[in-house]
Amino acid sequence: MDESALLNQLKTLESAWGSLDRWLNFWVALVVIGVATELVIICIEYRHEQKAFNRGIIRPPDKPNVWLFVFGILGAGLVAIGVAGEFWIHVKAGKLEADMREANRQLVALVDERASKNEREAAKLRKAAAGLEKQAEDERMARAELEDRVAWRRLTKDQQSVVASTLWIFAGERAIFGYDAGNVEALLFATDIEKTLEAARWRVFSPAGMVRFKVAGKIGVIPEPLPTGVGVESSLDLRSINAAKALVSGLQSLGFDAANNGATQKDAPEVLIYVDPRPEGPQGKAKLRPQKNNKTK
Repeated sequence: MDESALLNQLKTLESAWGSLDRWLNFWVALVVIGVATELVIICIEYRHEQKAFNRGIIRPPDKPNVWLFVFGILGAGLVAIGVAGEFWIHVKAGKLEADMREANRQLVALVDERASKNEREAAKLRKAAAGLEKQAEDERMARAELEDRVAWRRLTKDQQSVVASTLWIFAGERAIFGYDAGNVEALLFATDIEKTLEAARWRVFSPAGMVRFKVAGKIGVIPEPLPTGVGVESSLDLRSINAAKALVSGLQSLGFDAANNGATQKDAPEVLIYVDPRPEGPQGKAKLRPQKNNKTK
């Protein structure tokens, strides 16, 4: 393949790369719409249950609302389709990157072959190829950085085993989970932590979705932002306090934002874990990577 054909191919690949942004925005929008739909349905169901509670009268259940069911399925479907679309964009972008690298490699080889015949022309082409290669690398790094900033928090089986090995001394400890209802990312991360505690022989209650409402602030006073990361608190007994500290330390050692919210009076010895929304910026291995690089230097 000659030089002009390679340049045209790179131009086509770059154009295809740019078009992926619009598709990515489309799939992300589907996920947002799906999650918003599920939140609306949760609020409606809560309102119906609150009305039934306020009546204080036991009566046969109402006929299920078909529209609520349809919209619930629609919201979950949009989230699933949006996540699948994002995965498709990820695969497509990886193939385009591979094609761009291959085209750049061929262009560099062509430049080297022609260098002996026309040094000036070869230098010009080499400069163009280096610029294109740098552009492709910059785009790859930018994409990797973006993925680190938005990647969902998850614990691998190896990470679960590492944390569980430090928590087994608190076997039998009672653990209760909570997360924001409708937040799929928080639910999956809470499930990973649940598996970790089960491996450490804790008495674990499955994560429960909760609806939290932000309290309106006073005029002229900026309200405090909602918490992020993982909040852990315990009852006042020393064993639960130490168990909560060990769990927070284990999550932090893996690069996840976690905080010990202290101890409060509870009905029984227990540790309460609330998985808040994902913090901004890298989490997990991506967060530990800069620290590792600094130690190497």
